[in-house]
Amino acid sequence: MKKALTIFLPIYVCLLLIVILSSCSGSQDNITDTTTEVLVTEKTYKTSGKYSENSNWRYDLSTSTLYLYGAGKSENYCWDNDQHSKSQWFHQAENLCIEEGITEVDEYTFFYCDKAITLTLPASYIGAVPKTEYIEKFIIAENNPKYSSDEYGVLFNHDKSELIRFPKCNPIEIYEIPDGVTHICNGAFDGSKNLKTVTIPESLKNISSSIFEESSVYLNPENWEDDIFYVGDCLVDVNWETKAEHIIVKEGTRRIEAHAFCRCENVKSITIPDSVEVIGAQAFESCSSLEYIYIGSGVKEIGGAPFVFDVEGLPCINLKNIEVSKDNKNYISVDGVLFNKEMTELIQYPIGKKQKEYVIPDSVTTIKNGSFCYCDELIRLTVGKGLTAIDEPMLFGCDNIETVILPDTLTKLDGGAFKYSGIKYINIPDSVTYLGCEAITACERLKTINIGKGVSFIHEVAIRGSFLEKINVDPQNKHFSDIKGVLFNKDKTELLLYPANRKGDEYRIPASVKTIKLGAIMQANNLKKIYIGSGVEKIEEANFYESVEDSELEYINETNYDIYYSGTEKQWNELFVSEYEREHIDKTKINYLQ
Repeated sequence: MKKALTIFLPIYVCLLLIVILSSCSGSQDNITDTTTEVLVTEKTYKTSGKYSENSNWRYDLSTSTLYLYGAGKSENYCWDNDQHSKSQWFHQAENLCIEEGITEVDEYTFFYCDKAITLTLPASYIGAVPKTEYIEKFIIAENNPKYSSDEYGVLFNHDKSELIRFPKCNPIEIYEIPDGVTHICNGAFDGSKNLKTVTIPESLKNISSSIFEESSVYLNPENWEDDIFYVGDCLVDVNWETKAEHIIVKEGTRRIEAHAFCRCENVKSITIPDSVEVIGAQAFESCSSLEYIYIGSGVKEIGGAPFVFDVEGLPCINLKNIEVSKDNKNYISVDGVLFNKEMTELIQYPIGKKQKEYVIPDSVTTIKNGSFCYCDELIRLTVGKGLTAIDEPMLFGCDNIETVILPDTLTKLDGGAFKYSGIKYINIPDSVTYLGCEAITACERLKTINIGKGVSFIHEVAIRGSFLEKINVDPQNKHFSDIKGVLFNKDKTELLLYPANRKGDEYRIPASVKTIKLGAIMQANNLKKIYIGSGVEKIEEANFYESVEDSELEYINETNYDIYYSGTEKQWNELFVSEYEREHIDKTKINYLQ
């Protein structure tokens, strides 16, 4: 018995000491860098410690608050002997607080704090807001220069013009976005669990359907009517699988958001009521069955390319008629073509309209992006005298168009104006001074270009086409010239472009040429021999070879003709602006005449 007592007594004393120490620790109000130990389920956990090189953590048992404190950016997370303590309190914390002095933390710092319901950010914090899965409320210091929050704990930028994040576990079911908000960040409502209804202020410029797709608002059946998702007075999304052929937008709707009808392939007609004021960009993209649309009297704004996806996507190929209410003060339709009220802007020519020829009215000074794209029925287009510049892809995908008549008021072609169109020939009037990037490129049927006397600038890739046979330049042009359809600068010291499909199997570069410009002889479908004089001093990139796809869809370089150079191999190698370009040419095709 005596032996048993001797063994038990020290153990009892040790346990009693631990309990007393734990009790003393729990009574401390403020925990500093000193380590406190707490007994939890027979294990001892420290309640403070090192978090990173320049920050520390501490846990307040009385308020279940985890604090992160230090100075500057908290990074380079420390792995040390306190991992179990850190893990214990990070998982237990109900409140997270970054203290004054910290400016930034890693975005996943609190990601596994699965019981935390509040996150407090100090005035010093300017970094990205860390990800939190279960937060109900953001609390932001009033003098924070970057962020703010409202009474419901919703996160905004400093002046509350941008809604950044709605807390996922916020318990409220109805939320009114404050007036003054102009933008909502993507993912702002992702994962919201309780929110059912959102009210949109008039100040909001646009709403993407992706903002709500992962939210309870999107899943709430009360926000859907006839396969249409409404948020407040905004039509945000239409179920692309809808079987409805004729859609009448609900009266009272104020906005139709960008891409709202995207890929609704069964819809044949859409009626927009007088209450709608704004139609977002590309709102009806890829509605391949859409034939008719009615625009009510209230519409004040129509976003860019409303019936195509930019200029390279899927258009409304069957659209034949756009009708606008006669009472609309901002827009008008003439023979199914959509204009602004003054008819100075042509917004959309119906893509499926069966008309073969069209004359753009002289009143039009601007042709909007995508307005004629994919109009396969058009064969001839006459541009009105009101237009002075075409700097958007105007005829992209118009495969059957043959002729474009340009007015003598036009001064500029730019921005892929006739890129990927079916034009066969084009006369550039004397009034045009500027041919910009890809102005007339990738036109697979284009054979002849006539350049007027006024052109003073031609971009290096302004003209390209595998079927181009000749480029004719007005003899009175002071900047450019041609020799039998090959384009040069005026004094013929620069070879600018050898038409890819020029007839003839031999070509001798004139002795006057000193520079072969970028891509000047990138393609030459018919050549078998080309002669280059020793007077050439420089060869720029992408000449005398072509990159093509082989059977394995890999790019290879081909030189399809023999090159005869009236100089030495050493002189030849010195002509190129880069060794990389010289290496592209098939050396077996080069013949040195000295």
